[in-house]
Amino acid sequence: MIKIEKVKSYDGNESQLKDFMDDYYTRVTSDYSPLDSLELCINKKRMYLKKPLGEEKELMEVDLTDDQLELITDLKNQFEKIIKSTPKQLEKLALSLGKPNMFGAVENGKFKSNKFGEALLKTFGYGDYFRSKERKGKWYAKVLNIRSCPYCNSQYTLSMIDSNKSGTLTKFQFDHFFSKTRYPFLSISMFNLIPSCPACNLSKSNADVRIKTHYHPYYNTMAGRSKFVLNYNVDLKSLSMAKVEQLKLTIEFNPKYPSQSKFVEQHDKQYHISAIYQMHDDIARDLLRKAIINNSSYKKDVFKVKGLFSGSDKEYRRYLLGNYTDSSEILNRPLAKFYQDLAEQLKLFK
Repeated sequence: MIKIEKVKSYDGNESQLKDFMDDYYTRVTSDYSPLDSLELCINKKRMYLKKPLGEEKELMEVDLTDDQLELITDLKNQFEKIIKSTPKQLEKLALSLGKPNMFGAVENGKFKSNKFGEALLKTFGYGDYFRSKERKGKWYAKVLNIRSCPYCNSQYTLSMIDSNKSGTLTKFQFDHFFSKTRYPFLSISMFNLIPSCPACNLSKSNADVRIKTHYHPYYNTMAGRSKFVLNYNVDLKSLSMAKVEQLKLTIEFNPKYPSQSKFVEQHDKQYHISAIYQMHDDIARDLLRKAIINNSSYKKDVFKVKGLFSGSDKEYRRYLLGNYTDSSEILNRPLAKFYQDLAEQLKLFK
């Protein structure tokens, strides 16, 4: 689970989650006023977008049906709740406010928006404003500071300054846990936006998911339910450095507990975790080599180097592993969970 009880603001100070939610709501409502667009739709009984400078753009050339107008009214009345709700509350809103068949239908296995669904998404301003070419939601991603994809933990999700161009270069996409095509009214909900790598966002696409059966990074945990296992079929005590390269290695992505089997299997299938990590057998070989050389004598000799460590065992572990060693730091760098699970299996930290 990504813990965001405290977040860092732009001035570097920590703020409580409630303050962060209030700030997010203020930014969304003041930057491009989706609430004003909903009000305009109600008054004109048609779909409209109210732009930041006050211009009005008609999105559909037909009047709203009674059901559509009732939905728009509900969305306006519950707008703050829609923006700030927790993942569990968002699921209730998704299932109660509007049915997906109001916004489109499944065609050839994928959900395709109808004109009302497309218009509602524009009314909330996700594509034109929140995730526009200039904005890219980078301010939200910066505050969250999620540096690697929560779904696969194999790719970075970064925003950086591009020295050759003006502005910020983003290396992530926002996944909508509750699909923005099936539920366009949740497109800018704070806890529905998850910085992810393009591959995982594409794999998930607009699948209709639920919190009990699918991994939501702001609600439940994958690290606590799953583990990577290295199969190498040899006694580590008898293994030499020369033999490591000759080993046939397989890497498995398994549930930690039998009760989590379906949850982990579903995640593996959706994001191709096993296939991704089987490609990292070179890292597994490096960890095997480290397990061979890491004994009490080696550690003692390393600590003899004056000024190298402050005496902290955590510093030594970080040096030895070459990645973050605490489970709370998994999203700080790609492959951190993979490193940690194999280090535990190989008893690297004796």
